[in-house]
Amino acid sequence: MTLPEPPPTPAQFEIPPLDPLKRYSPEQVADNHYMPYSARMLREKAYKQEIYHHKDGGRITFTAEDILRNSRLGAVEPFIEPKAGRSRRQPARAAA
Repeated sequence: MTLPEPPPTPAQFEIPPLDPLKRYSPEQVADNHYMPYSARMLREKAYKQEIYHHKDGGRITFTAEDILRNSRLGAVEPFIEPKAGRSRRQPARAAA
């Protein structure tokens, strides 16, 4: 009887560091999980000009700066403090 494999460690899921001078293909970006999209979605978003990218000789590529700028596109800033007076809505009462 063989023992089950141990669960993966966080080190196995580390993202490789980005080289600032290298150009990454959509496949490399998707395989390394630099962005949460498949290679096909990256191409579609690039064709629609929804994300930062380069067209080197007609090929879609990404630099480290493009990847960082794209990660900031969907960032949501938390609010500092809740607005006063906001509570759950009370159901409307029927007029008697």
